[in-house]
Amino acid sequence: MSTTPPTPPSGGAGDAGAPLLAVFAHPDDETLQAGALLALEAARGRRVVVVTATRGECGEMIGMHETEGTAEVAEIRMRERRDALAALGVHESHVLDELAGDGVRWTDSGMRWVAPGVAGPAADAPPTALTSGDLDGQAAALAGLVRRLRPGLVVCDEPGGAYGHPDHVRTHAITMAAVDLAARGDGAAATADGGDGPWVVPAVGWVAQEADRLVAARAEVARGIAFEGAVGEDGEALTVETGELPSIARSAADVDVTLDATRVVPNLLAAMRCYDSQVQGATVPAIDRALLAGRGVRALRTDQAAVGWFALSNGVAQPILPVVSLELAHGDAAAAGLTASVVVDDARREDGAGPADGASTSPLAPREDAPAAGGRAERTWVRVLTGVLLGLVAATAGTLLHRARLGHVPYGMVLACAIVLVAAMLARSIGRGPGVVGSILGVLAGIQALTYLGRGGDVLVAQDGFGLTWLGLSLAAAVAAAFVPDRWVGERTGSRGSG
Repeated sequence: MSTTPPTPPSGGAGDAGAPLLAVFAHPDDETLQAGALLALEAARGRRVVVVTATRGECGEMIGMHETEGTAEVAEIRMRERRDALAALGVHESHVLDELAGDGVRWTDSGMRWVAPGVAGPAADAPPTALTSGDLDGQAAALAGLVRRLRPGLVVCDEPGGAYGHPDHVRTHAITMAAVDLAARGDGAAATADGGDGPWVVPAVGWVAQEADRLVAARAEVARGIAFEGAVGEDGEALTVETGELPSIARSAADVDVTLDATRVVPNLLAAMRCYDSQVQGATVPAIDRALLAGRGVRALRTDQAAVGWFALSNGVAQPILPVVSLELAHGDAAAAGLTASVVVDDARREDGAGPADGASTSPLAPREDAPAAGGRAERTWVRVLTGVLLGLVAATAGTLLHRARLGHVPYGMVLACAIVLVAAMLARSIGRGPGVVGSILGVLAGIQALTYLGRGGDVLVAQDGFGLTWLGLSLAAAVAAAFVPDRWVGERTGSRGSG
């Protein structure tokens, strides 16, 4: 799947408002928490600036475990952040310690999974950890930027850290303290913009998810990943948490602003897919099916509970929502400069139905562009048959070549096995698991059919060791295609369930 960022949708005319400042703990948090908001505001011409508190040095690296604990982690994650921000249409960013200067360095504090989808403090946070740093100094560094930028809206991690990560909790505290410093005009913040007059950020808040929608979205994602057979980078099926809601969940009464994010979902998906080391299985079926079919995407809807899913390193699928909601600690939609965006109130529609009530609003169920009743079985058979055809072609070519020698070098055997492997990988790229199964059957059937078509061609005769070797190696090559890395067959890490 290509990660070329889609062109951000054009915004409306008029004043885009004072800048939006987004402050998050690690590279990827800005996308996974607020990517839709950043893309919406950037698309309408608003100046959007992102500050990342650390470089994510302690992060788990999906598919790159050998880099964990090395300096390469920060390099990779910052490169991913650059590409993700470009996909969202954001072109200004900072790292918190760079704002502080004087050679100070604040690094990722680390974490551990204490429950499905819930993080806790690491047992061995480094001395340079963000959570070990001086909160006042960290807030002062950010306050200087706040005074210079004078944003109309500041968005940060929510108080509970979204899923409990200690750096998320600390980044929330840093941001709130920095806003207070900037408002008071204390110390360095007072002279950051050459003045010391009073000034208050019009709106401050964080992304929240309405609890009822999140429950419905989890249920939709569970059905979606089962329908698609979605697996993670390790080949294991993705799971969906059905227990306690994370701290980012809010009651409807606590959600102050809800925006229609459907037009920027392609940008959000592209940004998620830039984070190869952190995100697996990022999928919006309606988009992926449309790309596979070579046609435009049918309109997503805000009354859908979810439009897709993604997973972190723990393999727990989380929903991609068609809306983005904010809880504001200060200000309102007008003060935040969000009135130019489409504000959605789908939880209180005229029919009184919540998101995803009724079959027609199921976001991940089959629609016009997907199989209807019995369609999943039909699609599986199409994938198997595609694999069989590729396997037959490879078996024919390989059987004709496998006895070729150059002196004592059996180059024909090597070339024949390579042909089978490539054909099986192509079958997997097109048909995933069923395609690989089909290619194995095709290889076996093709070789069997050719065993009686020429003198010495019966590869099942025990006395013909070369023939037996060809049969064994050809099947091994076809099976090996199921275990090669996803990126070798053009799949996003862990995204075999998409499409």
